[in-house]
Amino acid sequence: MSLQNEILALYIIQKGCVKITFDSDLLTSPNAYSLKPDIQNEEDDVQSRTELSIEKPEGSYFGEWTLYGERIGSINAVAVGDVVCALLTKDKFESVIGSIQKISQEDHKYVLLCACVRRQLCNSACMLVY
Repeated sequence: MSLQNEILALYIIQKGCVKITFDSDLLTSPNAYSLKPDIQNEEDDVQSRTELSIEKPEGSYFGEWTLYGERIGSINAVAVGDVVCALLTKDKFESVIGSIQKISQEDHKYVLLCACVRRQLCNSACMLVY
């Protein structure tokens, strides 16, 4: 798996690990939750770097900003070995749950979990195997 520049869906990593490299400007996006916790744990000053890299393990996700219809700048996601991801587009999310703009920020993580569970029930969800 190698995605460059634009992530167009929520990716849920079901197997393996994905290395994500992105511009530090992305940290100003209020909807890039999946990238921020990893960055906050780093000891060095992330503000002084222009490009950051993190590895997302099995069970984690990225691309949640696409559910808000937000497009984020330069980002590169590369599989580290064999990776299996489930893919959830904004259209599919809205057809199952409704518009995410109507959901409060406090419920954001719960909604993502519900989306993953409902995706299991919906035959039209896409699964990508790399």
